[in-house]
Amino acid sequence: MVSTRLLACGISCLFGPAAPLLGAQARPVTASDCVNVKYVTGGDIRGPIAISPDGERVAYEVKVPDIEEDKNTFELYVKDLREGKENGNGELIARGENFSNLQWTKNGRDLLMLARDQNVVVVKDVDVASKLQSIFFRAPTSILEYALDRDGNTIVYSTVYRKSIDAPKKSSHTPKTFSKLITFDPLFGDPEGVRRSAFISERDSSGKWSEPTRITVEDPFSHHRVSAFGELQHLSLSPDGKKVIFAYDAELLPLTWKAHPYEKLVSEAGAPAIITVMQNLESGETIVPIKSIYAGTIPFWSRDSNAFVMTAPAPIDSVWEKRDIKEDRIAAADANLYWINVETGEIQEIMARVPFHHQPPLAWRPDGDIIVKTYAETISIFHQVGDTWVKRSSETIPFKRPYPYSPLASDGRTVVGVYEATTTPPNLYTLDLETGRAKIITDLNPQLADATLAKADPIRWYTSDGMEVHGLLFLPTNYVPGHRYPLVIQTKGQQDNSSFVCDSGVNHDPAFAPQPIANSGMMYLIRTAPENYDQEKEIAHRQTSKYPAGIAEAVQQMDIWESGIKSLSAKGLINPAKVGIIGFSRTGWYVEFMLTHGAFHFAAASVADNVEYSLGEYWLLNNASNSYDRIYGGSPYGPALKNWIKYSIAFNLDRVHTPLLMEAMGHGVSNEIPGEIPPKLAAKYETFVGLEKLNRPVELYFFPNQGHMPDAPEARIESLQQNVDWFRFWLQGYEDTDAAKADQYSRWRQLRIEQLKSHAEK
Repeated sequence: MVSTRLLACGISCLFGPAAPLLGAQARPVTASDCVNVKYVTGGDIRGPIAISPDGERVAYEVKVPDIEEDKNTFELYVKDLREGKENGNGELIARGENFSNLQWTKNGRDLLMLARDQNVVVVKDVDVASKLQSIFFRAPTSILEYALDRDGNTIVYSTVYRKSIDAPKKSSHTPKTFSKLITFDPLFGDPEGVRRSAFISERDSSGKWSEPTRITVEDPFSHHRVSAFGELQHLSLSPDGKKVIFAYDAELLPLTWKAHPYEKLVSEAGAPAIITVMQNLESGETIVPIKSIYAGTIPFWSRDSNAFVMTAPAPIDSVWEKRDIKEDRIAAADANLYWINVETGEIQEIMARVPFHHQPPLAWRPDGDIIVKTYAETISIFHQVGDTWVKRSSETIPFKRPYPYSPLASDGRTVVGVYEATTTPPNLYTLDLETGRAKIITDLNPQLADATLAKADPIRWYTSDGMEVHGLLFLPTNYVPGHRYPLVIQTKGQQDNSSFVCDSGVNHDPAFAPQPIANSGMMYLIRTAPENYDQEKEIAHRQTSKYPAGIAEAVQQMDIWESGIKSLSAKGLINPAKVGIIGFSRTGWYVEFMLTHGAFHFAAASVADNVEYSLGEYWLLNNASNSYDRIYGGSPYGPALKNWIKYSIAFNLDRVHTPLLMEAMGHGVSNEIPGEIPPKLAAKYETFVGLEKLNRPVELYFFPNQGHMPDAPEARIESLQQNVDWFRFWLQGYEDTDAAKADQYSRWRQLRIEQLKSHAEK
């Protein structure tokens, strides 16, 4: 079993009749179905789709879960885009553990990508015709990111660099000591000495690469020579190979930069400011081409290497900055698209308020026009006229509500993207920018053809203070109007209602199982963000005058979901006595806050790898960034202690009567050491042990070696299926007849008995 069940204790609740049996249908969607969905995805910001230089072929990466082997395989396909040759999923060119940084060579016959070779990540070359793979470039250590000039003869790349490698060796003499100095360092974060560096190498006429040279820049503010960075991202090499751009965490900022509202937000969160620098590789001169905090996209060069475009917050001291501050657009997502001339330093704004700050321009055409995705359904062409840019034309993607964050690629004439919808699995499509014609060109998930996908309806409701909330309500596949169904709430919302939702989608958040739960005869509610969603407006609704700022956030979330339950109950859709709720990550804190401070009694709850803002976490994780202090208005060692006692989970566990399923991920811990508790698991013990001591219904599962969002198919299935079983048991009184689950239901029945005893003793 992937997870380790730690203990079960508890109590249980009394149930009415089970929900109606599923009606006739093709085949219910299972947890395995959701995990088995194939997605077009890559491991980097450059995206998993690349169009050949002649525009006749497209290469794309597909992540394929292998449930039997409990691993994920990446498959690289090449598909002919010419008329009459679009049928099928293309030709499988390569298969491996992971691919990223996909790009065609200049000759259009080979594909380059980052891939693993003997435990080291290298740049591989795949001959499309023969499918033969070779090593294009190997560095002494694994490559994180790379960029090439137009001819493929100059490469810049980033890698992890450990200062300890170059540090002088310490004496082997160890003095006799009986103590060890403990410093105030966070338990989690980059290991000491781990930094990132960029290197450059050139290939001679014989094809031999030169010894890599580390790129050193003069920090523009501290004037220190820097070659190792805490953050190093968005590497971009000019087509002529003479200039390199990248973003890194600045050591020092001028006062004018520190005064920027966004920098204040970054500083308060304990995060570094990220700046973009450009180095002339011939002279070594380093400049800041755009005075902006944070880089949204990789710089995208013009063909003549004289200019680049990128999304970023407005440059410091610019007219655009004044405008954005006036409009309260100061977050990282509040980016604009800029054109920067590297010869003159001139900056022009191409588009304000780009809707997708992580999505780079799609193409730079020979005539100088730029192809940009401007809205969820729109691809636009921008033309430069003097010192301004105008929108020359736009084409609408003719599919209903395409997912706005799907990967895209273009050669200036054709756009290739991924289309998916709430109940439509992802597939590739093409859009002709001249004719506006679009068509689906793949069938990536034929295994779902005979499955019954539950219908999802958009809904709206209002909080107690009148704030409008949008959501998606998944209806049971056997839905009967007039019947009141059990409801399960997913507290971590979808960005909109246009991505495919079987589990949580391409992110693979644990615990969330919309389709399997709806296919089990229950309703499932997810919050969504409409196109006009305004986070600042939502924050303004928080009762910060009544509660500390962080607690006001949790109180608002409690109001959102309690109001949603009241709305659905008033419409006769749900049984308010049978409502469950799931939280993951930050929203797990919301769930536990509702269980300890809310007026509504949930029949069951689940939290997965969540922060709790508990006193135990505060000590164990050594919260040096003070984010916990901001939640409660101060540390627990002064006047704010009263807030900790009143609002934290730790001091209010006696109020929890809801059966709680807990999941914790290992975060790199592969095996438990006898007698020791992994830190991420220990952080959950305060809640887990407290509920156990109170004889409250709780189970805790540990998933060794899984990240925050588990990736191994077996772990994903187990998390989803545990949640399906948990909510069916507590909300429907249902037990799976699978003999392998006999122990599980034996424990849960005991929880129910203990809960009845607890209620009888009140």
